[in-house]
Amino acid sequence: MNVLEFIREKSEDIQENTAQFRAMVEPKFRSISTKINYHISNTMNNPWLSNLNPFDSLNLFSNEKIFQDEKVANNYQKLKKKIGEIIYI
Repeated sequence: MNVLEFIREKSEDIQENTAQFRAMVEPKFRSISTKINYHISNTMNNPWLSNLNPFDSLNLFSNEKIFQDEKVANNYQKLKKKIGEIIYI
């Protein structure tokens, strides 16, 4: 067998395998892409998130109070101070 014929056969085999691989993988990627698009559009249609603009930095880092109840704010501060403490049981 000639070396050039061998190389030609192998390149044809590789092209056939590549076509088969693409035919097998493309529907999976298409379904994954469809799922991602569906979940993103479903999330953005959610009334909890519909008013959230992900590109508006003012909403992300606001200076207003996180807690409206003083008891919750005090407990939060107490817990925040205890971060890093080792507790033995």
